[in-house]
Amino acid sequence: MAIDRHDYDYTLYNSSMDEVIRKRKALMSEFSRAIAEKELVLHFQPIINLRSRAVSGVEALVRWNHPDRGLLLPGEFLPEIAGTELLVSMGDWVLESALDHLSRWSARGLDLPISINVDLLQLRREEFVPRLFDLLAAHPEVPAHRLEIEILETSTAEGFHEFPEVLRRIHERGVRLAIDDFGTGYSSLSYLKNLPVDTLKVDRGFVIGMLDNRENLAIIESIASLARIFGHGVVAEGMERPEFIPLLQKLGCDFAQGYAIARPMAEEVFLDWERGWRSGKAPEPFRPISPAPEISVLSNEVEYFVWLQGVLSLAQKACFAALSPEEVLFFQNAPVHVWREGASESLYRTIPAFTQLESAHREADSLSRQLLDPIRERDLEAIRDLSRQLLLLRDEILSLYGTLQKEVLFQTLLGTRAKR
Repeated sequence: MAIDRHDYDYTLYNSSMDEVIRKRKALMSEFSRAIAEKELVLHFQPIINLRSRAVSGVEALVRWNHPDRGLLLPGEFLPEIAGTELLVSMGDWVLESALDHLSRWSARGLDLPISINVDLLQLRREEFVPRLFDLLAAHPEVPAHRLEIEILETSTAEGFHEFPEVLRRIHERGVRLAIDDFGTGYSSLSYLKNLPVDTLKVDRGFVIGMLDNRENLAIIESIASLARIFGHGVVAEGMERPEFIPLLQKLGCDFAQGYAIARPMAEEVFLDWERGWRSGKAPEPFRPISPAPEISVLSNEVEYFVWLQGVLSLAQKACFAALSPEEVLFFQNAPVHVWREGASESLYRTIPAFTQLESAHREADSLSRQLLDPIRERDLEAIRDLSRQLLLLRDEILSLYGTLQKEVLFQTLLGTRAKR
C-alpha cells in the first residue's frame, strides 16, 4: 500500500484495486460486445389475477447468454454497468425486444401485456420518448397499452420534479406505467397524485416476510389502500407460497408474481407454460387446498386487521365529513371468524390466547358500534376518545394473534411428529 501525502490530504492506494478495476473494464467490454452480437435474451415471469387465476401479463427480465459462462442473471453484470452508457444501450435493446415479442405473440393470438424496467438514466435522455414513440409506430399491430414501463420508486422520487411531464406524454400515448418496488422509497400523496401511474408493485421483501413480520402486513394493506384511493392496480411481488393468496386478497392485492407461480422462463418455455395454465393444468399448489392451521389464523388476523383499520379511518373521516350509509354499516360488520368452526375448534380451545382473543373481539365490536352515536351527533371528543381505545385494543389483538399463531404452529408440528 502506498500513501501520497500533500499537506493534509491523503490518498490511499491498494494494489487489489487494480484487479477490481481491471475486471470491471473487461466485463464492460464484454457486455458491449454482447449487445452487438445479440447475446442478451429476455425471460418472462407471469403475473396472475389472484381471483380468476388468469395470467394477466408478464414481466420481461434480461439475461446474458455468455458464450463461456452460460446464462448469467442480472446480479452478475448489472452492478458493473450501472450509471454507464451500457445501461442505456441495454435498456434500448430491452424496449425493442419486448415490442418484437409482443408482435410475435399477437400473430399467435396471445394478447398478454409485457412489463419492462426502465432506468432513471434512460428517462433523463431527451431521445427516450421519441425513440419509444418511433418503436411503437414501427409495430402498429401492437396496441400501446400492451407495453408497461416499470420505474423504481426510488428513481421516481429522485426525479419527481422532472418526471411528471415525461411520464404524462408516455401515458397519453397509451403505454401503461408502474412503480416498481413500492414501499422502499419515500412516496407522498402529492407524489402519487401527480404521476400518471396505473400500477403499484409491492416490493417483494414485504411479501416474503409478511408471515414473520406484522409490520409488513400493515405496509401491504396501506399500499393497497393508497392504490384504491388513486385508482391504481396492485401487484404483489415475491409470492413464494400459494398460501399467500387469501392473505394478499384480504390485504387488497388482486395480482401477484413469484416463484409459487413460476420462475422467469425463456420465451418458448413460457409459451408452453401459458398454454398449460390456460387449459386448466395449473400446478398442484393452485388447485383448491386446505390451508395449514397457522395460515388460517393469520388469514383471519389479516381480515380483522383490515376491518379495524377501516373503522379507525372512517372514524377519523367522520370528524370532518358526513359518512355514507354504506360506511356507517361498515362499523357493524366485523368479520366472521370461520377458523373457529369445525375440527380446528378443539385445537384452538386449548390455547389461552384463543379465549383472550374472543374477549378482545367482542370488546372491539362493541367499541365500533359505540362510535356510531357520537358520529351521528358530531361529538368529536367522544369520537377521538373511542378511537384511542380502539387503537390500543387493535395492538393488543395483533399481539394475541401472534401468540395464537405460534402456539397453533407448535401444536401442529407436535401432532405431525407424533403421527410419524
